Formats: sequence, C-alpha cells, structure tokens
Amino acid sequence: MKKLNDERIANASAQLTAKLFWVISTLLVISLVVKLISGQSIRIFCLELLCLTASFGYAFIAKLHKGILFIKCSDQALLEIHNSILSKGFMIDFWILIMGELFLILTDYQHIKWYIPYLAIWGIPALILTFYSIKKGWLIWGGEKREKDGKKSLLKRVIIGSLFYGIIAGSSFVYSDGVFHPEGIKSVIGMSIIWGVLFYFSFKFILNLGEKKANKQLESEQNEIEE
Repeated sequence: MKKLNDERIANASAQLTAKLFWVISTLLVISLVVKLISGQSIRIFCLELLCLTASFGYAFIAKLHKGILFIKCSDQALLEIHNSILSKGFMIDFWILIMGELFLILTDYQHIKWYIPYLAIWGIPALILTFYSIKKGWLIWGGEKREKDGKKSLLKRVIIGSLFYGIIAGSSFVYSDGVFHPEGIKSVIGMSIIWGVLFYFSFKFILNLGEKKANKQLESEQNEIEE
C-alpha cells in the first residue's frame, strides 16, 4: 500500500510540475520579450535564453529518445513519460534561474533591477507547487529513516538558500557606489541566519502538516477499500 501511495504521489507531482513547466516557460518568454523591446544587451537576457534552450532542448532530445516526440500521449503510460520529461525540464529552468540570478547579481550589480524579477519567475511556480503539495498531502517524510535523511538534506539546502538570500538582500551593504564595504559582511551573515532559521522551521511545520494530511487521505482510502 505504501509503495502504491508513493507512486501515486510521484505521478501526481510530476503531472503538476509538467504543467508548471509551461508556466515558468511563459514567464521566461514574457521577460525575454520585455528586455528585447527595451533594447537591453544580451547579458541582461542571457539567462532567459539559457533556460529556454536547455529545458526545451532536453525535452526534445528526451522525447526523441523515448520515441514519443510526434506521438499524442493518450495512453496513461505515455502520459507519465511525457509528464516526467516536462517535470525535469521544469527543474532545469528552476535551478538555472536560481544559480544564474545569484551569479548575475554578484557580477553585474548595476543592472540588478533587471535581475530581481527572476525571483517572481521561479518563485510563483514554487509557491504553486508548495500550496498544492500541502493541499494534496504530497509533502511527507515517509518513515523514520527518510525523515532523518530528509532533515539533513533540508538543513544543507537551507544553508545554501540562506547564503543566497543574504548575498542578494545584503549586497548593497557590502558593495555600493563602486566601493567595497567589508563591515557589510556582518549584515549579510545576519540576514542569512534570520532567513535560514525562519525558513527551516517553517518548512518543517509545512512538512508535518503534509504528513498529517497524507495520513488522513491514506486512512480514508483504506476505509473505502474495507467498506
């Protein structure tokens, strides 16, 4: 039953992220068009080009390899393969955006106003995914061992994410008007710690809610089977 439940969650999650692939792609295209119309240099919109090329390129090659490039996915098995491919395409966009945004802000701070909107491009799909994951009971630890490993993994990700946030939010304290201010590093560290602590315990709370929701759904399904 647990294995079937895990497969159900994985398939449902892949179906949602496959749809979010088109959401994030649409936002990237809108951002690209706005920057092209405003006459910006390629450095300003290189991240959009990289994301769209990488994700659609992957999807094209993966579908070609699976032999479903020109096949309508009406069969459930084919649909699951299709969703899996687009789901990975979404994650390609997601991580390129996060890492690319950080790199561009650090190396081209004077154009930060063009890079900040990337937060919305990857943040909106992330919020949608989180909301539905909680609502549908997809966010679960899945056992004591997986909970222990999951907490370790979460802690590592939070540390990386908090440093990312601290650098972006506190970059003006470290570097402004062409001058480096070493004392601003304290502000970056402070922001990182505050954000990291809040996010870690908030996400643990969300996972606990998801676990309770999943248990209730599983109990309900078991009761229906018994009846």
